[in-house]
Amino acid sequence: STIANLGLIVACAGVATSEAIWAAILLVIFHAAAKSLLFLCVGTAEHHIGSRDIEDMDLLFERMPKLARFMMLGIMCMFIAPFGMLIAKWATLVSFVDNRQFVLVMLLAFGSAATFMFWGKWLGKLSGIAGMQENVELTVHPSEWISLIVMAAIAVGACILLPLVSSAFVEPYLAGIFDFVGPGISVENLWITSILAVFVFVVLFGALGASKKKRVDVYLAGVAIDSDARVYRNSLSGETAATSRNLYLDNIFGEDILRRPGELLCGIIIVVALIASGIVVPPLM
Repeated sequence: STIANLGLIVACAGVATSEAIWAAILLVIFHAAAKSLLFLCVGTAEHHIGSRDIEDMDLLFERMPKLARFMMLGIMCMFIAPFGMLIAKWATLVSFVDNRQFVLVMLLAFGSAATFMFWGKWLGKLSGIAGMQENVELTVHPSEWISLIVMAAIAVGACILLPLVSSAFVEPYLAGIFDFVGPGISVENLWITSILAVFVFVVLFGALGASKKKRVDVYLAGVAIDSDARVYRNSLSGETAATSRNLYLDNIFGEDILRRPGELLCGIIIVVALIASGIVVPPLM
């Protein structure tokens, strides 16, 4: 995710129009805020569940309800509307299309699709609810909560105040460098995303402390042994815990398998790009 967003920022700098630089600045702001919140959340979760592996974060919404909400907020800030990261990507797409950078448009589409799948699967694992899980966030130190709240406030505040951040800081800076006439997205759309961000934040955190009287046992096809632990009797009369796991196909897409071909391919692309720039660019200057 970080590599993808940094690549997008560099691509915007390469296009070098005022609209692209506007999008790049916002990408830096929102990526910094959301990723900082996520790093803090994952570190806190690791201290209390003993792992930072996504596969071990099943039912974190039950085990650490407040922390899970902060983590879900950070994830949503990274990839869905109406939060600022997606708005910045929207502006990036507009600038690429306006400048006929169709290769960059295809790269943006591919990278966004891959990261969307990743964030979506993680968000789904966090939000799952099944059984009565032990709450392990009671021992989270107040200093950790303060850090999380501050970063969450910065992330949400940046999204809510996006029109003001743009008009008060980004646009004056660009006006001193470019013949800047405005961002690629209308001010009305920026204010709409700002209002919707408030609504999403209220929905996400408004149910904290709500009653659990309507909770029921998880359904395990009538063969449950321990509903709270999600253990059922399988077809061989043994005991099996119901779990949800992602399929990574490490034997095909594992890092050890893809690393060397990937390094070779990227090295060839870099060398070809340098040679091409040395041949094509000088006659144009």
